[in-house]
This record gives sequence, structure tokens and C-alpha cells, in this order.
Amino acid sequence: MKFGYKDAKGKVLVDKIYSDASEFSEGMAAVATGMLVYNSKWGFIDVTGKEVIPLQFPLALSFSEGLAGVLSEGDYFTGKWGFIDKTGNVVIPFLYDDVKGFSDAHENAGGFSEGLACVKQDDKYGYINKSGEVVIPFDFDKAQSFKNGVARVSRNGVWYSIDKTGSGVQNGLQFFSEGLEKVQQNGRVEYIDKNGVSHFSFSDDFDDVTIFTDGVAIVSKIKYFVGSIDGMFVQVSLGMFGDITQADLTNNFTSNKFPSFAQGLIEKSGKVIIPVKTKQSIVRHDDGVFEIYNEFPLPWGQTIYKPTGKFYDSKGKKVKRKK
Repeated sequence: MKFGYKDAKGKVLVDKIYSDASEFSEGMAAVATGMLVYNSKWGFIDVTGKEVIPLQFPLALSFSEGLAGVLSEGDYFTGKWGFIDKTGNVVIPFLYDDVKGFSDAHENAGGFSEGLACVKQDDKYGYINKSGEVVIPFDFDKAQSFKNGVARVSRNGVWYSIDKTGSGVQNGLQFFSEGLEKVQQNGRVEYIDKNGVSHFSFSDDFDDVTIFTDGVAIVSKIKYFVGSIDGMFVQVSLGMFGDITQADLTNNFTSNKFPSFAQGLIEKSGKVIIPVKTKQSIVRHDDGVFEIYNEFPLPWGQTIYKPTGKFYDSKGKKVKRKK
């Protein structure tokens, strides 16, 4: 499959010449040639299709607040992350094992949000500013980007929110969205209002539920890791993607870090409007349209997700989306 770009009227702006591509952000789009993980080369084009930053990185995220996270020489598993500006100059060195972006799983989100980037070093997450200075120390086992002045972090299995000084502001909670905030505690996923009153809970039906946007939330029922043990392809059902490391498994397990999803869409009432299906993932685009992705196994045992070209609105009605 090859990717290109059209304008709102369907006119082709960039021919389908790229093996992967992101949506435009801040006037530029990350594009790639080559196969995922092993020999892909990422760079950036402008709205005319001109390659303004050469295709040279094993992986690149979209620009956010003037900077983009890019991976250094190596591959997805061995390279280090740093940040470039819109001229392609490296402004924050390649020092980090991971960069978090505030987005759905299939969007190439940039790392900076509200002036800070969530990055990983020596197996811990912390936050840096645009000068590369550490603002919040690398103390967290898991962490998310800032939104509305707070970020969700986890230490020793306990999730809580922090402000931009690193101080805890609320225990066990995720961001408020449409008057509700997501709580994960006692084996349950609940949604509470600002008075602490629980409105919905999902303990048995789904493994995870995103925050509500436009009255709906993406739900997940099954996730598993894929990898190999002594060269043999295996699938490991051990919780959420990103929540375990190779050390949690066995010394001879090599995790390719690709999850398998079974996702659907629900309303606040709990009504399912897009059924949960195995090997299905759902992406919410900025225009509020939801796109269906299906699992696609690669010949060497890894798994990627490819778009099906099926789009739905927040009512579950099939729609056409202009690229």
C-alpha cells in the first residue's frame, strides 16, 4: 500500500509514493519509504509535496509546538529519540528511549504538549522543556502528556495526576472530558463527575475505556503482545500494551511491542454503536470521524494495522471522509 495526499476537493497534491504517512501538522507531514521497523526512512514534506527534511530517520513523529520527535540511527528497538526543528536541525539530542504524544495509537503525535514533552530514560519517564532541560525528574514507571495543565503518571502501580511542578493533584484520576473523569481503581473503570459521583463503570465488559469525546468513547476488550521465544512466534496475553517489559516475561522472550486490539465504540449510556471485534482498532481523527483499522500480519511474524477505508461518525453511521 502506498500513501499520498489530496485536497478537500479530491485533487491529488502528492502522488502515492510513500510507504507510510501522517496527517499534516503545522504545515508539514511526516512521510516514509521502506518497510516498517527494519529499513524505513522518515522525513517531512510541505503542503506542496516538497521534501523539506530528507527521509533519513528510522521513525519520525509529527510536529507539535514547533518540534518533532525523531529516532536516531538504528531501529525502533535500539535507536534513541531526540527532537528537530522545522529546518531539520537537532535541537534536543538523541538521549531518550521513548517519547509520548497526546493522541490515539495510530496517529504519529508530536512529543510536546503545553510546553513539555514526556520522555523515557533509564526505564523511567519524566518531562523536559523545549531547551531539553529536565523540568520533572525521571521518577515514573508510566506517564502521559500534559493536557489542561495536568498529566497522568504511575509509580509502583498507582496512577495519579500531577501539575507542571510535578506535584500530585488528584489520586488515581485521568483528565476530565465532557464533565466526566476516568478512574481506574479496584479492578474497575469508572467515570465520575467533579463532585466524585460515579456515573458509569466498566469492570467486566471491557479491559479499557478511553475518555469520552463527542459523547462516545473507544473501548478495548483484548490486547496481547506479539514476539518470539527462541525464534518461535508467540502471542502473550499479559495486559495492556506498554504496561509490561521484556523483564516481566522471560529472558529469552523478544517482544516486538506490537499489540493486538479488539475495539469498538460506545455512548455514555453504555450502548455499543460500533461492535467490538477481534483484530480491529479504531482511530478518532481531528474532524471527529472514526476510522476502522484491521490487523495485518507480516511474513516475518510481526503485526501492523492497516486502514480499511471505513469511516463512522459519533452516532455509528457510516460516512465518507475527504482526505
